[in-house]
Amino acid sequence: MSPVHPPRIAVCALRKIATPTPLQARILAEYARMNFAPVGGEATYDEEYGARQRGGISASGEAAPDIAYAPISGELFDACYETLTPMLEEWAGCPLTRSFGHGIRSYGRGSILHLHRDRVDTHVISCIIHVDDRSDVPWPLDFIDHDGVLHQVTFTTGETLFYESLCPHARLTPFQGDYYRNMYLHWRPTEWDPARYSGLKSKYASLQECLAQWGR
Repeated sequence: MSPVHPPRIAVCALRKIATPTPLQARILAEYARMNFAPVGGEATYDEEYGARQRGGISASGEAAPDIAYAPISGELFDACYETLTPMLEEWAGCPLTRSFGHGIRSYGRGSILHLHRDRVDTHVISCIIHVDDRSDVPWPLDFIDHDGVLHQVTFTTGETLFYESLCPHARLTPFQGDYYRNMYLHWRPTEWDPARYSGLKSKYASLQECLAQWGR
């Protein structure tokens, strides 16, 4: 029988740091030359989320999700992994294997990121690099740790969050602003058997549904 909760890996399931200065400079230099393209495709109704979504993103009201994307160079990906992997290994307390990374995602006004866990095979340890935003108010990341405690994490440009991405996370408050831009990188422990956790519930329609797993 698959466990209800993922294993604890780090002492604390999330840690926010300042993005290392040389890496931040490389990110911003490439960012200054980027062009963002809308993420296309029809928004579809997801029964588990109970909402229309595209790529796990919905919009408040009846609007279609406003998402754009800009790829980054292979050189910048390599620089990110070379810089951050030893830092994440120290935080997680185990050797890590590089899995996958995304370029920069840009979220528009009204965006909502549904409550979910990441992929058990590849997205076990992750980081969010906050690149830029034009926000009216801070847009918190909702993160539920191994004890069922809800954390709300806000970011400023030049901050990076290490987190165990099998813990449920979301941005449940509709984004207020013109854009919000992040990069995402993922790892897995070098000694990792995802089969044991393949039955973890990965999508939640509400915070209350998720917290019920801890009897809250």
